[in-house]
Amino acid sequence: MLVERLSLLLFFSVGLMGTKICKAQQDRNPIELENGAYNNILIAISKDVEEDSSIIQNIKDIFRAGSSILFNATNLRVYLGTITILVPPTWSRNSEYQVAQREAYENANVLVTDQQSNHRPFVDKPFKCGQQGRFMHLSKTFLVDQALRENQFGDSGKVIVRQFAKLRWGVFDEDYVPGTGAEPYYQLNSNTVTGGVFEGTRCSSKVLGDLLDENERQCRQDPSGYLPDSCRFVPHASGQTARASLMFASNIHSIDMFCHDDPGNVGYHNYMAPNLQNKKCDYQSVWQLMRKSTDFMNGNSPSLPEDTDTSPNFIVVQPAGSLRIVLVLDTSFSMDGPRFNKMIRGAKNFIQSIVPNNSYVAIVEFNSVSKVNSNMIELSSVISRKNLASLLPTVAENNTCIGCGILTAIEVAQYNGLDSRGVYLILLSDGQENIYEDITLVADTLDDIESSGVTVHSIAFYGADTQLEELAQMTGGRSATCADGGSSQCVISAFVSIIAQSPQSVATSAPIQVQSSTITLDPGTTKTTDIVIDDSLGLDTVITITWTANDIITVTVRGPDGTVIDSTDARYETDISSKIITVTIIDAEAGVWSIEINNDGNPHMESVSVDVISKPRSDGVYPPVVNSFLGTSIVYYTTAPLLEVYAYVHINYVPVIDATVIAEVVSSTTGDVTTISLLDNGLGADLIAGDGIYSAYFLDFSSNGRYGVKVDVNGYTANSSESALRSKRDTGTLTTPVPSLRFQRTTTAGVFQVENYSPDLIFDILAPSKITDITSRERTYDENRNVTLTWSAVGDDLDQGTAAYYELRFSDNFTQIRTNFTSAAAVNDTDLILGNLSRVASSGTLESITILLPGQDSDAIFSFMIRAWDEAGNAGPLSNIVSVSRRSLPPTTMPTTILNSTSEPPSTQSPGVALPIWVVISFSCAAFFIVIAVSIIVGVLCNRSAPKNPIGSVYEHTNPAYECYEP
Repeated sequence: MLVERLSLLLFFSVGLMGTKICKAQQDRNPIELENGAYNNILIAISKDVEEDSSIIQNIKDIFRAGSSILFNATNLRVYLGTITILVPPTWSRNSEYQVAQREAYENANVLVTDQQSNHRPFVDKPFKCGQQGRFMHLSKTFLVDQALRENQFGDSGKVIVRQFAKLRWGVFDEDYVPGTGAEPYYQLNSNTVTGGVFEGTRCSSKVLGDLLDENERQCRQDPSGYLPDSCRFVPHASGQTARASLMFASNIHSIDMFCHDDPGNVGYHNYMAPNLQNKKCDYQSVWQLMRKSTDFMNGNSPSLPEDTDTSPNFIVVQPAGSLRIVLVLDTSFSMDGPRFNKMIRGAKNFIQSIVPNNSYVAIVEFNSVSKVNSNMIELSSVISRKNLASLLPTVAENNTCIGCGILTAIEVAQYNGLDSRGVYLILLSDGQENIYEDITLVADTLDDIESSGVTVHSIAFYGADTQLEELAQMTGGRSATCADGGSSQCVISAFVSIIAQSPQSVATSAPIQVQSSTITLDPGTTKTTDIVIDDSLGLDTVITITWTANDIITVTVRGPDGTVIDSTDARYETDISSKIITVTIIDAEAGVWSIEINNDGNPHMESVSVDVISKPRSDGVYPPVVNSFLGTSIVYYTTAPLLEVYAYVHINYVPVIDATVIAEVVSSTTGDVTTISLLDNGLGADLIAGDGIYSAYFLDFSSNGRYGVKVDVNGYTANSSESALRSKRDTGTLTTPVPSLRFQRTTTAGVFQVENYSPDLIFDILAPSKITDITSRERTYDENRNVTLTWSAVGDDLDQGTAAYYELRFSDNFTQIRTNFTSAAAVNDTDLILGNLSRVASSGTLESITILLPGQDSDAIFSFMIRAWDEAGNAGPLSNIVSVSRRSLPPTTMPTTILNSTSEPPSTQSPGVALPIWVVISFSCAAFFIVIAVSIIVGVLCNRSAPKNPIGSVYEHTNPAYECYEP
């Protein structure tokens, strides 16, 4: 019997581990593909959305239409199956609504909010090409205002399919998206004497349209050869026959398919369009990426009968009226000491300060057996909270039977016939089960957990078995890992994170963690830390101070208006037995508050935890929110020793830019603490600059085992209605937010596991990151035909350190450099007017070189591509492609020919903006003598100093590239 249980436990751990990577990477509700139907899609309506029955009906209508379009666009292979709509608890009860089980707003695949500044649907997609997005966002207005929906966005079903493609297959838009690195137009080589033409960015090239400026007039070239910044491709309103692509437009009737790589088909991909799909996905078509997904790989999801019913099955659910929680506390002997003290201090703070009013909380403790300390008690007053806190365990002893605690907690959740669906079990343990006869293992409880509908959240102490996180993941819960020593800061942060995601937490009243930090004080010393209460918060502000070593410490809190709160104030409460000081401020003034902590007269060094939570001041106020998450839950050190850390900083899904975001990574084995800066600059791990998602790679692993990640954010609030920021990933131009009061936030990003760590690993397997922003900055139109290229430097390992050298190649054939990079001509240092490809700047630095374009053909358009190499011989991915024309242009703007507005373009290109031939002669004459002088001076100074090293040479020194340098 014991052997069978051990085998079952092993199966449980391994099985969950196999599904963990995908789920933890996205941290969302898993969508399941079964016989061509996408089931278990979760659409959640925000608690801020006012009740409107038409929202549910419109969701059904729009997604039903989208399912049919998806079916046809994928050649009858997939459609939308079972869709669950989660109605907020603030809406009226309805007999047609089922009771929600594990459905949660924070985990939903589609979010419906009352966002006011922009109604364009978008997908939150911080991950690389081919990786699924996190969620689709729809505004209430988009759903209820049919006129707006159709006039601005076109066919609603096509809109949903476009967003679903990003969400499921990790593809990108194929139109021009301002501010993302995409470009509104591009140039083609031409056989005509007038030179190349300008083409609007689109897919497929069969879409007819014009290049128009902001006044809807035909675009004109400026003296440098560019079109105006306002120039955009505007499709014709009628006469369209193009069938692709759904990723380009949803308001063109003829479009009903995705672009693909079959040149014989009508939806052939436009590889030259400088859109996000090409730039982020290495010029692969949407169908190429779709075929690489497990949905279609190896013949998966074959075509279904044409008469297949593609209408989704909709289920509407609503959470129970009150939040119900069972604390499941490990009181075994292995928890004795700092672990037990931290658990009890954190649980007491949770009961007294964190859990919302009118919630129901029970307490179960377990060691060798389990015990009910309290059945569900409603927390409606200070007295009820103190009474429940007094029932927390007081001693740790005996063996560990986690399964016993779980089964007893489920019984409590179902006490007196209560429905356990939606109940939270918050499990705190070191996770080390003792194996002996007749013990109830976690693996023995899986069927009970599944049938009960409870959600398990885990807070594990270092050394705990990974099954705690796996159990949380299986039920849609959150997990955190906390160190043995130090303060209770980690436990308190985990509790706040769990409550913030609960379905019953109304966004305008849920507690927000302002700060969570640990301060170390020597005996007899005093330290002061500042906290910021921004103008969106202040209601029910709670400052919790916990300590560990001495009998007592003293704390003084000072407000921005001079208010002083100390031990003589009624708002100041000390629990000496638990070593907790709590300062409660009903309406805290906005501004900087200082907390002075005094360890004077005490014999021991003190580790003090400072935790601050606050609520929005009133309904309708949207405070800055931070959602942090990890790229994966398991790091295999010998094959991919890297982890992506992300933080989405927003105000009601309006991105907040220019924040300072710091992640703190703590090792369970060594206790090492490493901090990294998360950036929103579009480099390295960050997909797009300025979209409010801050990202970084973490590479400094020190051992096998579990790591916990905390994120601290300091920024400035923005007026969301005036700023009207929109997600640059899917929508238009962002405006600069209006700075307001500072804000602080702390959140937990989660837990990850490192496996196969080897400190003796001597080979370098991490290549430099992909260069994503190579562009032409300026051009000199004279005999020398010079062009300046710029890009952001990458690192030796991804975006960290300094790469060894660059490999830059070019071709006058776009297809050649796209499909066969190494066959294109290499740019050597001898080809440079300024700069050096073997002198690489540190990661993130702007690189710049000036190149002498070859040849005499004034019509030639050269395409450049680059990659970085490290000293170990690892080549980074190929960059985006930048194309540059050698044509000479006059110093004044001249009329040009615009895309033909009446006839269909040729199969490979359409008529575009052409160049007059006489400008070559006039400009050349005017510039002749200047060209000679400049060429002589520059050639003498720079060619004399440029090293004649071939591509492939490795240099130990690094210098900025854009300079003449004497080695």
